[in-house]
Amino acid sequence: FVRRSGEGLPVALPTTDWQPGTATLCKQCSMPRPERAHHCHVCNICILRMDHHCPWINNCVGFGNHKFFLLLVGYCLLTSIIALITTFPDLVQCFRYLVSPEQGYGWEAEDMRLMDVVVFLIFGIIALIFAMLLGPMLATHLELATHNVTTIEGHYEHVNMPNPFDQGSTNVNLSQIFGAFGPDWFFPVKPFRPLSDGVIFLRSSGSLGPDGIPQSFNQTTLMAQAAFVGGSPEEALWRMRYQVKNQ
Repeated sequence: FVRRSGEGLPVALPTTDWQPGTATLCKQCSMPRPERAHHCHVCNICILRMDHHCPWINNCVGFGNHKFFLLLVGYCLLTSIIALITTFPDLVQCFRYLVSPEQGYGWEAEDMRLMDVVVFLIFGIIALIFAMLLGPMLATHLELATHNVTTIEGHYEHVNMPNPFDQGSTNVNLSQIFGAFGPDWFFPVKPFRPLSDGVIFLRSSGSLGPDGIPQSFNQTTLMAQAAFVGGSPEEALWRMRYQVKNQ
């Protein structure tokens, strides 16, 4: 449907501000794309609700894997912190041994060699570096997620309107990424009860029904629109949502 209706879309040029409910025509793909979708110049495709391209995972972070990215960063940070806390006394002893080897090693292990001490310190330094890098990264992305903003949208100039997707609640905003709150929030699995399909997003000015259709669109309206354009109710919803012109 997107390919057939591309020419009928009112072209909205991508700008660095909010364009809620507006389809934009990707210049690289020459195809219409829904709100919050962007073209990745590394992957050379358009990504639904694109956040950013992450070189560390060699993939884009968007609607389909934003939850997994946040969990990955969070659990890696937690692992680094636990490793540092549990080995901190040993790391101190290793450092003291390298500085003053004549004083002996803390617990005087007979089988402990200099190479063991060096390797142990290297792993400790790596854990510290990970914690120092992942801490600010997680804080930044959680700050954006709690306001229902992507990294790309975080650079918007915000001159035309405030964030139209901020629901004013941390829990509701996080639910747009993690799905309805439940045990699955904390596990690397797809949301059991997703609240978006990556095309239609809940806005602060309106709400969606349980089926993901804006509450202002009743079934009678959809059927009438579908009969007019000669398509399905789903196609009619797509046309109404993004103001697709009838060809």
